[in-house]
Amino acid sequence: MLYARVSSKDQEREGFSIPAQQKLLRHYACEHGLTVLKEFVDIETAKQAGRADWIARGVRDSQSKLEQTRQQALAEATQRRRSVQAKLDRAYTDDYLEGRISGAFWTRKCEEWEADLATIDAELARLSRPTPAYAATAERILELAKTAHSLYLEQPNVDRRRILD
Repeated sequence: MLYARVSSKDQEREGFSIPAQQKLLRHYACEHGLTVLKEFVDIETAKQAGRADWIARGVRDSQSKLEQTRQQALAEATQRRRSVQAKLDRAYTDDYLEGRISGAFWTRKCEEWEADLATIDAELARLSRPTPAYAATAERILELAKTAHSLYLEQPNVDRRRILD
């Protein structure tokens, strides 16, 4: 999820424009191998009530879409595995055993299909693990962010200085 925000025209003039933030965030995601599933833009004051709620909804929606994508990829990989296995079985029984293909050709194709099966099995193992439930963590972070300012103000001046350093 990508989130870009400005709360004033001054911020926008100082180089913190929405397009500049989006460019920087997309670059960061690309550099770190992350996939941006959804982008949010917020051009409002941070004090507006309910802002964190739509962010939390967006995180939950992204989590749900990520899980749907994983399930779809799992189904497709399972179908690919069945297809390759069926090819291997048919070639052996219908072609090799019947003498329609040479031993050398059978060996080459068998090794190729076995390698495909190993690749698909590795993909299936990866896809069989459920997506991490990051939505709950993100919601906790949003709750903390909502109270960060008041928590900061409750600290003694020495601790405030330490936080800012």
